[in-house]
Amino acid sequence: VLEKYAARRTLPPVMVHSFNGSFETMERLVGLGCFISYSSRIADPKQIRLRSVFLKTPINSLLLETDAPDQINPLLTDPETLVTTFNEPVVIAKLYRLAAIQRNLPVEEFAEQIWYNATIFTNKAIHR
Repeated sequence: VLEKYAARRTLPPVMVHSFNGSFETMERLVGLGCFISYSSRIADPKQIRLRSVFLKTPINSLLLETDAPDQINPLLTDPETLVTTFNEPVVIAKLYRLAAIQRNLPVEEFAEQIWYNATIFTNKAIHR
């Protein structure tokens, strides 16, 4: 379906929510102009394949999400700020830090790029 719209250049901005696919799928989606959004699962050291795909995703096509209240990751929780056993939006800051470290980028630079990527879904849309 996406390829049909992309061929006609009528594909609206697309975010692939909580991506968990292969490198080949990510590459194909990015080629169509899609944004790939990763959840806090990339913080899990057991998610070797997912972390590898995350690292290979072009930064200008990358988004992050907590997927709150689902997909809780104990590595990102903080007993002082989280009072439930649910994933909370507050963990996004920790996820940004962890993701920046994984990509060997300064946190501020990484966060600015992700913020910029997300503007396509606002009334300040960027052209790709």
